[in-house]
Amino acid sequence: MAPPIKTHTLDTLRERCDEEGACLIWRGFYNNQGIPMVYAAHPATSQGRSGKNVSVRWLTALLAGDAAAQAELEPGAKKGTWRVTCGVAGCVEPTHIRRIDTRAHLAHIARDSHANNPVAESLRAERIARTRRAQAGKVDMATMRAAVASPRPAAHVARDIGVSKTSVARWRRRAAARVTTGVWGQLIAR
Repeated sequence: MAPPIKTHTLDTLRERCDEEGACLIWRGFYNNQGIPMVYAAHPATSQGRSGKNVSVRWLTALLAGDAAAQAELEPGAKKGTWRVTCGVAGCVEPTHIRRIDTRAHLAHIARDSHANNPVAESLRAERIARTRRAQAGKVDMATMRAAVASPRPAAHVARDIGVSKTSVARWRRRAAARVTTGVWGQLIAR
C-alpha cells in the first residue's frame, strides 16, 4: 500500500525555502518552464485519490487565503499564472505572488523578450520604415489609373508610387475584370 500523500502547510513549504532578503527561494523541484512545483494532495480531490504536482506559488497563495486561488478550485474555473512581483525567479513569498490571466501572461512574456533584445527592436523599426505605413491608403484615383495603364512591370510602378507590387497587380486585375465582365463588357472589349 502506498504511503499517504503529505498535506502541506505554509510552515512545511517554508522549511523547503531559503530566505534571501524579503524573498523565500524554493529549493525543491522546478518544471521545464522554471516554475517551482511540489507533489501534494490536491485540495479539490477526495481522500482516496492520489496527489499531483502543483505550483508552489498557487499552493502558497491558497494556503495564505488568497481569493483568486480559492476561485481556481471551482469546477470549470480558468486557471491563471502565478507570477512574482519581486522579479526573483524562485521566489514563493506569499506577499510577492499575484495571479494574472493567460492573455496578460503571454503579453508579459512578449514584452520581456522584446525589451531584452535590442536587435529585434531595430529590425522591427527598419521593417516598419520599409513598408511605408504612413502612405497606406493615400493613393489618389489619378495615380491609380496611371499605374493600371502603365506598360511597365508592376514592381517598377509600385516602387515609384510607394505601394506594394501586389497592390498594383490587384488594381490591374480589377480594372481588367471591370472591362470584360458581363455581356456588354465583353462586346466592348472586342
